[in-house]
Amino acid sequence: MNKLLASAAALTLFAGSAQAGGYVQIHAGLFQQTADTVAFASDNFLGEVVDVDVDSDADLGAVLGGLVGYYVLPFVAVEGEVTLRTASMEEVTVDNVETALQDDPRTIAYMANAVLRPTFPLLPDPYIGIGAGYLTNNFNTIGGEDVDGQLAYQIKAGVSFGFPLIPGTIGVEANYLATDDFDLSGDFGGDLVNTEFSYGGVSGLLTYKIGF
Repeated sequence: MNKLLASAAALTLFAGSAQAGGYVQIHAGLFQQTADTVAFASDNFLGEVVDVDVDSDADLGAVLGGLVGYYVLPFVAVEGEVTLRTASMEEVTVDNVETALQDDPRTIAYMANAVLRPTFPLLPDPYIGIGAGYLTNNFNTIGGEDVDGQLAYQIKAGVSFGFPLIPGTIGVEANYLATDDFDLSGDFGGDLVNTEFSYGGVSGLLTYKIGF
């Protein structure tokens, strides 16, 4: 009987900690590209001009963003997120064909996320989520035109900690972002150079979340 009462009390306490309403989160951290290959391919009437993949050796970049979330079920939230990612890389050149990656890559992700956020009494709050959205960029084609954005996907996991006298929670998050290749193809010297840039990577974030 005592065990049954204890179990019922624990379930009641757990259920009482379920979240409701909404929240705002800001996050910042570091970004490392794990996909950064530039693929060149070109043909003309004389035959193949170039067909080579080049690693752009992207260095560590920065992340800054925010999101708004709302609980649609106990422990389940949907989020709208906007996040800027930067990286640093050298200009990529192959056989005197310069890509548009002369500036450091910069992307903005507009994501919709679904997140599982259970809460436990007296413990940090873990969460895990997936998202999909649209990724814009600062790239140009070889011909100097703007490059279209791409669909993007992400998975994230983190944990939030509450502190006395501080509203909201402070936490850490790991995030993996993937997308289709960006098409940088364009005309160079009368030849169409098909150029694709692989993009994606891992972010390590500090987060601050507060409910409303």
